Amino acid sequence: MNTCNARDQWDNDATDVFVTYGEAFVPYRQEQYKTICGLLPESHPYRVVELCCGEGKLCRVLLEGLPQATLQACDGSEVMLQKARANLAEFGNRFQADLFDVHNHNWRKFSPPVNAFVSSLALHHLTLEEKPGFYRDLYDSLAPGGIFVNADLVWPLSAEGRSVAADAWDRWVKHFSEESNDGGAAYRAFVTTRWNLFRHPEENEGDHPLPITQECDLLAKAGFSQVDTYWMYAGHAIFGGRKL
Repeated sequence: MNTCNARDQWDNDATDVFVTYGEAFVPYRQEQYKTICGLLPESHPYRVVELCCGEGKLCRVLLEGLPQATLQACDGSEVMLQKARANLAEFGNRFQADLFDVHNHNWRKFSPPVNAFVSSLALHHLTLEEKPGFYRDLYDSLAPGGIFVNADLVWPLSAEGRSVAADAWDRWVKHFSEESNDGGAAYRAFVTTRWNLFRHPEENEGDHPLPITQECDLLAKAGFSQVDTYWMYAGHAIFGGRKL
């Protein structure tokens, strides 16, 4: 989904498809963003870091919904960062965009500590071997009371579960495409690009989604408390935990 670094970077055609049809391809995208925003307090100055920000869609919701927040957005594509800077220029020094490689460790030290890490449809590019250390580094970089919230793909445990998720994702994109009066263009793109990971896992070798139970277990082992799943639909989930 969002670009993370050169190792995982999509080709230009795939990027263009997602930029064009992202609202259709991501189930209840705006609801997901509002759910993430609602988990972050707005009553005091707040430092948020978004990992793999793409063109800044979630950044806008957070900046508008959290007027006391400043946001540092990171992505592996300078093209996407340029789009984000242009899209969010109105927020001035409340918004900063930086190039990074999500797989590296050198960006994971923050001073002062971060109040919230957020991400959307990106961290499934990390492998199972990378996840424990990655979550621990985020935990260590959070201020007390801070939160990590991730909206991402999660892997159903059974073939039946994957079929249910795949069917629901297909229905969402088809319905959205019909309701937006695009002549079915979004749904055709979704099908022809074989975008549905749960139906075409062989076409998505760079994706490594884990079962939601495993994600929550890894967060707890990294030190997070109050680990929970806040939202789920069609193999997409919002989950995270706090540093008490």
